[in-house]
Amino acid sequence: MAATILTASLLLAQRVFRKPITSALSSIGGVGSSHLEAENPRQNVTVNSTEKELSLRYKLTNFTSKPIRLIGFKGSCSCTKVGDLPMLIPPYGKIDFPVTITIPDSNHFFGSIELYTDDSRNPVIELAFTGQIDQNKVSRHAMSPDAVNKD
Repeated sequence: MAATILTASLLLAQRVFRKPITSALSSIGGVGSSHLEAENPRQNVTVNSTEKELSLRYKLTNFTSKPIRLIGFKGSCSCTKVGDLPMLIPPYGKIDFPVTITIPDSNHFFGSIELYTDDSRNPVIELAFTGQIDQNKVSRHAMSPDAVNKD
């Protein structure tokens, strides 16, 4: 019902202003006018105090009938590495885009990644991460057998 009212309102506005109004129509259904979107582009993580690297995966979806190529990136710090580029996202396809972060010595960390594409409508996709180190959390592989069985 809301989509019908929105469509009718946009068609009326289009007649009044004599210009096509498509941006709001294209966002119905959550796709937006984007050709390429990242699911959860801003990730927040908690890591244990023994971890030196963190692996993240960003899901990228191509909403077009043509492949989109990831051709480069710029990270906010040298602590950020990405998977092998160039990388191809098939038409109407999804990929998991891997990012590896070297965890700094501070208790909190953050960064961003500009991912460059060959798509003229989405030449840059922005990804970000924030994290904190939990000094009380120790990974399973770092625990001794005595600590695991101590209950």
